[in-house]
Amino acid sequence: MRGQLWPPLLSDFFASVSREATNPLKPKYDRLYGYEEVTLPKAEMVTWALHEYR
Repeated sequence: MRGQLWPPLLSDFFASVSREATNPLKPKYDRLYGYEEVTLPKAEMVTWALHEYR
């Protein structure tokens, strides 16, 4: 049961960390084309890399 619950929790955690990291940048860079589509996935990739780095 735990194996089924863990991946969704981890992906939700990474998504929330990405939002928290990019929200302060939104007032300055939101007017740029593609900000929403590009910034969140990149922040999530950085979060995954930090998680894997041990």
